[in-house]
Amino acid sequence: MKWYWSKYPTWVKVLVIIGGIIGIGMALSDAFKGSQKVGSSSQAEQSVSNSNKARSQTPSNTLKVKGFYLGMNIDEAAEILNTKYITPEKIADGTFKPAPKTIMGEDGQIKDMKKFEKATVERMENGMFRIAINKESEGLNAFYSMATGGLIGGPQCMVSIKAENDKKVSGLYFDSNMTNFLFNSKDMDCKTFTEEFARAYDISNFEPFIKEEKTLQVDPYTNTTVEVPVYKHGYKCSSDNGYYIEISEEKNLLIKTIPKSEERGFN
Repeated sequence: MKWYWSKYPTWVKVLVIIGGIIGIGMALSDAFKGSQKVGSSSQAEQSVSNSNKARSQTPSNTLKVKGFYLGMNIDEAAEILNTKYITPEKIADGTFKPAPKTIMGEDGQIKDMKKFEKATVERMENGMFRIAINKESEGLNAFYSMATGGLIGGPQCMVSIKAENDKKVSGLYFDSNMTNFLFNSKDMDCKTFTEEFARAYDISNFEPFIKEEKTLQVDPYTNTTVEVPVYKHGYKCSSDNGYYIEISEEKNLLIKTIPKSEERGFN
């Protein structure tokens, strides 16, 4: 081998040595680039991991139903109603028949009846906010109210949304006409609807309920208004994430805030 190498002139030896150095340099460069690619890939994977982690930290325990959720701004709720659901087109084709807006005077008597145009946010005397839409009925439109402690939907109430002083929604009520439209569930009974609702929103703790409520009726013998007990049936559930759901046998849907588990005073 020594003889074989020595037979070449010096200038050839120099070129071979230079070529070897260049080859080694290129190999080292490729190796370095390869390590950069691995590092870059690792950084990208880490970035994706961090992104997924960030998404998982977004409140995933917020129950969002057809765009509505507790804690949303009530103005946003009105916008959704007006642009997606109770639209002029749906009113024109008879899908929804909202009752005229009742304007009350200071004496507590009806002052005026204004044709329904769109869902609007009203501020109540106690500083809270509401959206309340009645459905059309024969004769005098039934009144609805929204007490400080919770939602009260009268027999003609179609949509009732309550928000606190900061405009964050704390209660949602949709009657069966609205739920049938939202979920295309007119052919379902209460039990089937509840089962499908539980499956869709990953809720496992619905249970049957029976409760007594008071309703006002006119006594035909005395022609006076009296309180009459009415027994309501349906399904309910409470979540440690801070919400209560109630589905009545008519498929009226109520969702409202309750204290979260960490907000309770048992720790």
